[in-house]
Amino acid sequence: MTGLNVGNAPLGVGEQAAQQTHHKWDTMDDIIAEAMTEGFSLMELPKFAPPTADPNTLAHATPDQYAISYTQTEYWQSYDQSVLAWIDGLLLQCTNEMDIIEVDIKRQIRNLAKENKEKKPSEAIIMDEVKANHRWRELLHMEQTLKQKRGIVEAHYKRMARTLKILSRFVEFRKHEMGGQPAGRRSAI
Repeated sequence: MTGLNVGNAPLGVGEQAAQQTHHKWDTMDDIIAEAMTEGFSLMELPKFAPPTADPNTLAHATPDQYAISYTQTEYWQSYDQSVLAWIDGLLLQCTNEMDIIEVDIKRQIRNLAKENKEKKPSEAIIMDEVKANHRWRELLHMEQTLKQKRGIVEAHYKRMARTLKILSRFVEFRKHEMGGQPAGRRSAI
């Protein structure tokens, strides 16, 4: 437990209580397993590099090359969505556990102050006690790394969305160049 005292009692969430809270709120593996039984799963990392919308390549691409680029870009975007969903699930779990630890510590402080007929410490002092909790700090670090990772994956997701738009536009340009006919269905003239 940590250092703030109300009366003679040290405050904080004990190790056993922290483990119980974690066990209750650590649901991600169970949710993934349940989703898999319903036919859903996290996507595997693509075995190919993310396509780029290179102007030189696009200007000379065949219909098959467009189709491959489009399909690969779409796969990468779906993979990014899968990773973002996983990150969001872990963030929710992390913030919920942090909130429960905070509530437990605040309740303990209020109860001890009441029992000892002492004035309740200020909110700033109470939050210092929350932030001093070892598990709360671990979760804060986890929250930080997940948010950083989310930012990176989200940027990649947006890049893949822009690449899909560029590929779609180039396909339309190519159709127009061929007299409005879909690419790959040229007349025998």
